[in-house]
Amino acid sequence: MALVTKHDESRYDISPSGSDETPLKDDQVAKFKQYGLTELHVRSAYKEHPIIQYLASLHSIESCVKVTNIIKRIAKMLEPDVIVSDDDEVNIFTFPWELQKASDFALMLKDMTVIRYVKNKSGVKDKQLAPASQATRNLYKSVFKQVMSFYADVQKVPVTEIFAIARIKVKEVDRPLLGQYIPKETHEAVTRYLSTLTTCRGMRDSAIFALLLHAGLRRSEIGLIQYQDIDFKARSLMIRGKGDKHAERPLWDEAWDPLMAYLDTWQPQLERDHIFTAASKNDTLRDEPLRGVGVRYIINEACAAAGVASIAPHDLRRTFCTDKIEKYGESTAQHLMRHANVQTTQRYNMKIEAQTTKLRDTDSRHSSSVDQ
Repeated sequence: MALVTKHDESRYDISPSGSDETPLKDDQVAKFKQYGLTELHVRSAYKEHPIIQYLASLHSIESCVKVTNIIKRIAKMLEPDVIVSDDDEVNIFTFPWELQKASDFALMLKDMTVIRYVKNKSGVKDKQLAPASQATRNLYKSVFKQVMSFYADVQKVPVTEIFAIARIKVKEVDRPLLGQYIPKETHEAVTRYLSTLTTCRGMRDSAIFALLLHAGLRRSEIGLIQYQDIDFKARSLMIRGKGDKHAERPLWDEAWDPLMAYLDTWQPQLERDHIFTAASKNDTLRDEPLRGVGVRYIINEACAAAGVASIAPHDLRRTFCTDKIEKYGESTAQHLMRHANVQTTQRYNMKIEAQTTKLRDTDSRHSSSVDQ
């Protein structure tokens, strides 16, 4: 089938399937629906479809969900008034990717914004539009390049477009940092609460919180941990990070002990590859690896039970980095955080950020009083 056939000014329809296109089986449709795609949209694709091939090349559900959402947003930003289906969702399989140009994408990237929630003076989070960070723009550029590369593989996009995308320069954007440093008394209150739990689910949650706070893991990395990733002799963990990168890092006692307590008590009953899996309503663990949204839910529940304000999982990573910079310096912190460059590590130093913000506010108040 041709990828798209223009039906009217606001829709694209699928043309009849060709003989060289293999329809997706029911189990394959169910698999791709997990990534946030509707059944109608998935069934409009076929096994050899470039987007299907791209998603199939990824190594985790987390990556597939993330990339799917990015592809959807890129399509909406490239042609916001054209490709919308009945459920107000872009059909990424019938979107005319082969008509897109690197020059148009570069303009879209330049004007790209994201929604941010920033606390006002009253402590209430306001919804704001802000320029997307350099890291976010680079991520979108990478995904778009991959999409177009898979179309180039089937001769639907010229290779010159791939080279043009690669040449797009993504400039750094000056914008305030998000996130916060979690005070010791706050995260210790959560740790104390979790340490009282003896159920499989409770000890799982205790180990997860410890790995976020004392090993600096991202929430998306928790569900990827397998039993074979743990080196019991070296007391280290092989972490499957962004871009399918693997890195072995040592675990401090604060992270190692809750993990060992969980495994020593429950691993014989778990009998599964992934250590951290989703839980059913009756508190039993399923075979499905825990996803990032599940980690956020776990932390929110633990904070509520401990009587403290909700903590974002990534703020635990920021706290880990800030503490390690203060104790061991930026170079060691960069290694532990698995950052490609030290500038990224520096942006995670929440104490420096808080100090500079305080100085700015003090100077602003001083200037105001002088003016008056």
